[in-house]
Amino acid sequence: MRRIFFSLIAILLLPGLLAAYTIVLKDGQRLEAQGRYRIEGNVAKFVDASGRQRQVPLAEIDVAATERANAPAAAAPAAAPSAADRRKPKVWSNDEIELLVRGQRISLVGEGTAAVAPAEEAASAEAGAEEEAPAEPLPPKEQTPEYWQERLKPLREELAKVDQELQASRSGQNRAASNAIDVSGNAPGVDVRDTIARLEQRRADLQRQIEDIQTEARRMGIPAGWVR
Repeated sequence: MRRIFFSLIAILLLPGLLAAYTIVLKDGQRLEAQGRYRIEGNVAKFVDASGRQRQVPLAEIDVAATERANAPAAAAPAAAPSAADRRKPKVWSNDEIELLVRGQRISLVGEGTAAVAPAEEAASAEAGAEEEAPAEPLPPKEQTPEYWQERLKPLREELAKVDQELQASRSGQNRAASNAIDVSGNAPGVDVRDTIARLEQRRADLQRQIEDIQTEARRMGIPAGWVR
């Protein structure tokens, strides 16, 4: 009699013992399975609590809700991993791969390895590289074309003005020489010639300063186009 009693209890408890995994669908339906489902193409296949092979479309499974429904069993304390276990590579399950594809975080607490989700590892490495990369130092001012152009610009502007004044003075001298009548014994256009002489001297000084800068640039290996 006692044997029959225990047999009946075992029969009543058998479905609950076999239902070791719960699959939650997006419409709220819960399917009891004997273990995790496996993914084949676009469907998830599993063995239900009664031992029948079943399958559902993968798109109908609420992955996050399924993980939460089975979290208590997954969160049970595990024995400390041995040194051999710690050396084993991390084996990713179908569910974990699916979570990775969806961009969700996977907890590795209790795993024997220090594996990290590939997508998160790459993102962390890229962020760290951006934070640690030192700023590139600026080149010395002498190694920029702006430096040389700023030195040459005022000299060239003044040289252009001197050339204009020289041209005007020489034109005025020619007109004065052709129209003047010498009644005092002095040569015509003396003041104009003095002005021309001073302008020519200033022009030579400016030209020399420009050439000195160009020579300095050549000695430093500066491209010729920067000082033209």
